[in-house]
Amino acid sequence: MDTQTYFHTKLEREADKKEEREPLVVNCTGAVAEEVPFSNRSVRKDYYYLYILEGQLLAGNQHLTPGDVILFEPGYRYQYESVGPTTYLWVHFTGGEAKALAAACGFDKAPVLACGLLPEYEELFSKMIRELQVAKPQFELMTSLYLRQLFALLMRSLAED
Repeated sequence: MDTQTYFHTKLEREADKKEEREPLVVNCTGAVAEEVPFSNRSVRKDYYYLYILEGQLLAGNQHLTPGDVILFEPGYRYQYESVGPTTYLWVHFTGGEAKALAAACGFDKAPVLACGLLPEYEELFSKMIRELQVAKPQFELMTSLYLRQLFALLMRSLAED
């Protein structure tokens, strides 16, 4: 897997937005695959969801391993760093229903959830990436539906544990 980033707009700076009028909006999504240690820090207006596939990330006092998901809330000054080669999928999203959807998964109680490695998660990220790549009519709706499905699978996975 290569590092990839795709935005729902042509201008990257427009992808960091808060949108309350729509129920759910995917601002951007992608994949990170790095062989050397790296770090990242920022503050964004939207939610930031990371799903770890390989390697390890340290985010504050949280230690993430494959199958873990972390959600950074809007306005949160996040910082994380990898421990060796690391691969993860990510999505930035917003919307009037985003907070309730995150809470339904349990992110209001814990920022890190262990959902396991499921091929369906990777497939949904691939579908969101593809929608943003080709930008066919209704791609915004399709990406929001794939994100909802991702959250539904996360809730199902957590309920089965």
